[in-house]
Amino acid sequence: MQSSQNGKGVDPLDVVTLDEQRSIEVFSQVTDLWEKGLPPFDRYTSPEVFHLPDIVEVGSRMHACWLFFYGFLNRFGRTAEELDVDAREIVEESPCLIDPLDPLSHDISLYKPLVNVIPLAVGETHRVDWWIEAMGRLRQQYNGDPRQIFFPSNFALPLFEQRDMLIDRMCQFPGIKHKIGQMILGWMQETEWTDAPHRDIVLWQRSHPNSLRRIPVIAIDRWLMRLIYQLGLVTEYQSDISTAISRELSDKLCTICHQNNINHNHLGQALWHVGSKICNANHLGGRRQYRHVCHTLCPLKKWCNGRVPSNYKLDKPTKKRRHSAKMGWGQMVPHPPTLDDLWDDD
Repeated sequence: MQSSQNGKGVDPLDVVTLDEQRSIEVFSQVTDLWEKGLPPFDRYTSPEVFHLPDIVEVGSRMHACWLFFYGFLNRFGRTAEELDVDAREIVEESPCLIDPLDPLSHDISLYKPLVNVIPLAVGETHRVDWWIEAMGRLRQQYNGDPRQIFFPSNFALPLFEQRDMLIDRMCQFPGIKHKIGQMILGWMQETEWTDAPHRDIVLWQRSHPNSLRRIPVIAIDRWLMRLIYQLGLVTEYQSDISTAISRELSDKLCTICHQNNINHNHLGQALWHVGSKICNANHLGGRRQYRHVCHTLCPLKKWCNGRVPSNYKLDKPTKKRRHSAKMGWGQMVPHPPTLDDLWDDD
């Protein structure tokens, strides 16, 4: 394998090569576990309903506004759990801040509390301006309803043309790129919409119930990038710069799902939980926990080759950890031995 130092000058179609057959085996197994609610996924609730504030009705237009807002917040800087409390409080106390049709949503002064909620907004208040602009775009182009981003869509177009069109629409909103755009679109497809004007989304879903007829979107974050490599699915790469590989990985994973009738939403959620909840515990818990989690809790242990180090580096002058764009694939740490392995060595 080769890795460029800067990720520049590389054909984006050839940045990462996957082992397709191995990918199909892994994706089929982990998706099946997720859909059946088997361990380690038996305690998890789908994100489109898990974080929903009590005042928001499931399947309503405000549900769609919440998903759009919550997706907008899910960027580097804070975890979903950290965002949850503040975001709920904002919506419960000032629902106009996520509802473009509320008359109060035009009052820019009301948006000041978002500085404490939007990741990295403290000291960079233009991020709050991004949300104000996004609300205006929803109001002007989509009648204040994020679900209308799906319409007018030509569902007669080839599936991946529809996919590219919708992702491009999402990326027209300030502060949203393809990862967040795909995350929100995935949630929109999974939710059962109940109010009459927008049952067309539900009817479209039900008329094409299997994943081959649904627009495949998989949001690729760093946890998932690491996991794809750890599982031996990447056979060759020309860069390990996260921004160089994330869109291509998403496209390739979606293609595999589409061609093999694998539910892309369920796959994305399952892999995210393995990467963030299981592998992340390994990063933080020391060697004993690493051994315990890998060999007893991870459903993908038979495919996994090790652990990719966290993408941080120590800044020598300040002694602080600095975020690095590189994945650290060339530094993968092998799995620690089990107790049985240690006894065999003796």
